[in-house]
Amino acid sequence: MTMFPAKEAMDNFLRNLANAPSRAERSLGDTFSKIVARLVAHEEATLAQLQQLIDCSRAIASSPTAAIEPAPSAKILAATIDREITARADELRRQDVLNPITQARNEAAERWGHASGAALHRWLRRNR
Repeated sequence: MTMFPAKEAMDNFLRNLANAPSRAERSLGDTFSKIVARLVAHEEATLAQLQQLIDCSRAIASSPTAAIEPAPSAKILAATIDREITARADELRRQDVLNPITQARNEAAERWGHASGAALHRWLRRNR
């Protein structure tokens, strides 16, 4: 015992107050623990979703369709079809076929999915 019991009692009281959390502090601690637990759970769920996205992107990147080039523009496609028609019409002309251009257009229309040679010709005119 010291000569100042009141001071010693006060020191003990303050030490006990510092070491033992109050009801409000315990409540805050519980709330904080709950918040941390929710954040950890949310982080785990987010990481799982990110892993799924990574797996999907890897699957897409490794698929054979990923290497397919984009479709050519209408003007490029029209020029390609027009060259094809011209080449086929020349072949038919050498074979003495009547209306070689019309027949070449009809063949190209069938190959490129148009209703007729005239429909293909209209599409070609629009996309020059």
